[in-house]
Amino acid sequence: MQTNPKEDKPLTKPAHRMAMVLALMLVLMVVGFLVTLQIRSVSQNKITQNAADHNRTETMQQDLNDALQKVDDLQTQLARARADLEDLRKACGDSDDTAKVLEEQLETAERLAGLTELSGPGIVVTIQDKTQVGEDAEENPEKYMVHEEDLLRIVNELFASSAEALSINDERMVATSEIRCAGTTVSINNKRYGPPFVIQAIGDPAVLEYALTMRGGIVDVLSPYIDITVEKKDNIVIPAYHGDTELALAD
Repeated sequence: MQTNPKEDKPLTKPAHRMAMVLALMLVLMVVGFLVTLQIRSVSQNKITQNAADHNRTETMQQDLNDALQKVDDLQTQLARARADLEDLRKACGDSDDTAKVLEEQLETAERLAGLTELSGPGIVVTIQDKTQVGEDAEENPEKYMVHEEDLLRIVNELFASSAEALSINDERMVATSEIRCAGTTVSINNKRYGPPFVIQAIGDPAVLEYALTMRGGIVDVLSPYIDITVEKKDNIVIPAYHGDTELALAD
């Protein structure tokens, strides 16, 4: 007689309770891990968001400051424009006054542009080739000749010392003037000149003279190679510029 195999015995109550506890612990561990992960994610997002908000706030503050500065600049320009308009309205109240204002402005523009003859106190600088040359003159004669850079240095120093008008050999210096080498001569306002070069400058004679003759100044530097004399004058006359004043491209 065959007997049936033994059926699996059901879990006892203690074993069943232990299985439930283990399952519950596993669930709690998974839930705890997910909660921790979520907290970390939220915290990181808050940090990132805070940093982004801070940067955005700084950027917006800078943009605001820039905008306020532009508004302030525009208000200043507007105030100036209103003042100019008021002056123009007052001047236009009388046709004679209007003509006088325009004439004064035109004269000022012409003086600044070098288109009128000017006179006043100043200095006269005479530059020429060295008369008493060194022993190396035969080997290097150009060393003792006046070059365009010598004239440029003197002219720049005089303008830097508040010269109001300046000429070289009666060629008025204006914005478009050039001083450049042209073989054995120097081109000034597209005209060639050789030594001696006579520079006239209107301004404070004492200031202009000191600018050139101070210790270690241009006269000290150039005197070993060329002859330079500087004279103060109570009145000199500088002619107007007579070159081309037409502009081909500039508006």
